[in-house]
Amino acid sequence: MYGARAVLKEVVEAAPRADVRVIVVWLPMVETDNAKAAREAARMFRDERVTQFYDPQRLLGLAFPRDVFPNCIHDALRATPPEHPFHADLQAWAESPPDQQVMWDAVLFYDRNGEWGERPPKPRRWSKQVAFFENAGPGEPTATFFHNDCKAPPVDSDWHIEVRNGLQAIAR
Repeated sequence: MYGARAVLKEVVEAAPRADVRVIVVWLPMVETDNAKAAREAARMFRDERVTQFYDPQRLLGLAFPRDVFPNCIHDALRATPPEHPFHADLQAWAESPPDQQVMWDAVLFYDRNGEWGERPPKPRRWSKQVAFFENAGPGEPTATFFHNDCKAPPVDSDWHIEVRNGLQAIAR
């Protein structure tokens, strides 16, 4: 939800005339995620540039690790030092069955001429949240992200920064 709010603020509200399309895909990842919750969350987007879907079987979330980022989890594990606070979680994720390796809490940026076929295309820029800091203070990072390179360790950042940087990269 924090990522969706950042997209709303940094793309939809900050650039009301920008020639962009926003696609939001809601996935059921925690117990409270369901079609009703997705419909309620979807109300925040009242812009014709936004198209939303609810993916109850998490098909798109499974397609990205399988088809676009097939080695990302293992590359990220090798890039993340064992003493990093996220290393153990990443190890567990890497050892989980493929049907549990879902990409969610992510934002992906494409050029306007990117073509979608049977498999999703590789995004030009992307960010994937892997940890959330519940008690972050003003101006402090709110989460840990992998972005743009699975072979680099995760970094502490904020959804607003991640969305803003991705949007700026594709606007060039």
